[in-house]
Amino acid sequence: MASAVRAIAWIILIAGSLLILSDSSDYFRYDQPSSFIEEKAELGRDPLWLAMLYAHVAGGLLALVASLLQFSRPLLRRHPPLHRWLGRIYATSILAVLCPSGAYLALFAKGGFAGRAGFLLLGALTFHFT
Repeated sequence: MASAVRAIAWIILIAGSLLILSDSSDYFRYDQPSSFIEEKAELGRDPLWLAMLYAHVAGGLLALVASLLQFSRPLLRRHPPLHRWLGRIYATSILAVLCPSGAYLALFAKGGFAGRAGFLLLGALTFHFT
């Protein structure tokens, strides 16, 4: 029973991660900007904002892949140094890329003060708990 629950959890985790990876690929297309960037109008042409957005998406994808591998028991048993390095990659991508770029992007979030404050709080908590 526990192995069935574990298998279902892995399927959900991988399916969700693949969905995120698929949706994030729009940010790295050269033929047309993503709909999110187009929606931002003038802000979407600001080089600093774009750099922060791309850093945020890339840092998030790196953290996502590294964190998925951290759940692998065989990886932990057979390759502990790799497991440790993946943890370092995860933490570095969160602390050095994802949270700082997210804090900048939060200043321009939709939803007025509540939206901005919510994203800033989420970033601060993520930074703290990482």
